[in-house]
Amino acid sequence: MDRINGAGHVDHLFVAEDPATNRPPTEITAEWMNNLQEEVVAIATMDGGALNPAVKTQARDAIVAFFQGRIDALVNASPAALDTLKELADALGNDANFATTITNALALKAPLASPALSGTPSAPTPAQFDSSQKLATTEFATKIGLSAADLLTVAADAVLTAATHVGRTILTGGALANITLQVPLANTVRKGGCIEFMHTGNAAYSAALQRQGTDTINNPAAKTSVSLGFGDTIMLESDGVSQWFAVGGSLAMASGTTTGVFGASFGTSGFQKLPSGKIIQTGQVGTNGSGDTVVAFPIQFPNAVRSIALGVVGSGAGYMATFNTPTVNGMNVGSWSSTTVRAGATVHYIAVGD
Repeated sequence: MDRINGAGHVDHLFVAEDPATNRPPTEITAEWMNNLQEEVVAIATMDGGALNPAVKTQARDAIVAFFQGRIDALVNASPAALDTLKELADALGNDANFATTITNALALKAPLASPALSGTPSAPTPAQFDSSQKLATTEFATKIGLSAADLLTVAADAVLTAATHVGRTILTGGALANITLQVPLANTVRKGGCIEFMHTGNAAYSAALQRQGTDTINNPAAKTSVSLGFGDTIMLESDGVSQWFAVGGSLAMASGTTTGVFGASFGTSGFQKLPSGKIIQTGQVGTNGSGDTVVAFPIQFPNAVRSIALGVVGSGAGYMATFNTPTVNGMNVGSWSSTTVRAGATVHYIAVGD
């Protein structure tokens, strides 16, 4: 398109005829009118419509439809709550410096990389014994730390579970009968997971800890169950596969016949270990009148036998007993009816060593 350039135009503007100055009117050329017509037709048909001689507002209608379509497209892409300029302004807080406001607010937030948190931030607590890279809360640390996550009382037969009982101390308080607690399957507990037990029920009854499945309870020998008397304690630790190990408590200290800080064996012959390392062994032997009788201690003293005392049960007032060649494993014992005459008798002994 071009401005009017026919004869008589003034700076490409139309002028009227002026007889006084002999100025002719501006000439309108066919070329200029044709160009103008094509411009208007292009507007009227820009959305694919056809010319209609009966409609005198096609160009205007086409322009209105064009802008209305663009506005509708913009609104339709917006959520219903923000489909007007006012709603959008309200959502931005009518803040002409919204971008700056948001930038300043973000500057107060902790970055994802190496954040320096302050105040009392919190986070979801991971599952017990989770070993992933999730954040550990104080609640999570309590469940797996040295302090028990809880102190529970179980006063009746029960099947214990990893989720409810591992990491906790179980008291068997209030039971008026012998009770049996089945410890969780070891493979449902992470390696190193522990449960602590204390029998606090009636002194007349016991509490048994029983395995599930084919697991074993090692104290230290593999067993299917262990029994707690009144006041007894035991801490069991899982290997995560099929075994529970007694790693603490009075039962662990007194476990077996040759182990444990307080290891002991009772009967005609027996021993008692003390925390100091001292061991007291007792027993009895029947001697004969023909010579010494070899006595083997219930267990070997680790280092040496330090003292031996004998007592004799005989049929006369002059009976006595002697020992010789003591070792960490035993001694020879003889009995006498007088200082020169041997006689058979029952001899009791106490041997102390370490």
